Amino acid sequence: LNQARESITKMGFYQSQIAGLEGSLQKAGYKIPMQEEIPLILGWISHLANQNDVKIDQMVPDKSSQELLLTNRDGKYYSFPIRVQARGGYHHIGRFIDQLEKDKTFKNVTLFTIAANPADPLRHSLNLTIRVVILEKKEGADPAGS
Repeated sequence: LNQARESITKMGFYQSQIAGLEGSLQKAGYKIPMQEEIPLILGWISHLANQNDVKIDQMVPDKSSQELLLTNRDGKYYSFPIRVQARGGYHHIGRFIDQLEKDKTFKNVTLFTIAANPADPLRHSLNLTIRVVILEKKEGADPAGS
């Protein structure tokens, strides 16, 4: 009960922090895609991989592991994981990940492993989890507000 009272008294502070973070994202040019844009995100990841000579073996969006980050007037913001298995050379993989992180869609790489491939010493096995922040719009929310 005491924790609830304390949280209620800090509500204004939390809301101002959220507004500040949203402003920072917009100033930095980051885009938070809507849930319907997940196929476009997958296509962009595939495009970056091809551009950097990284061969994707499997790319799986994992809706069952998404985490709710925030609910506000616009809708619900989720951390949405995309698991990628791929193959490529060290330098190719490095450029691919660099371009993923420089892209303006708000995301980060949360799991990253490279293993040698005995069958092809020039192409290493890559396992990667990319977490993309997505917005599930609330009915009637202003589309310009995101």
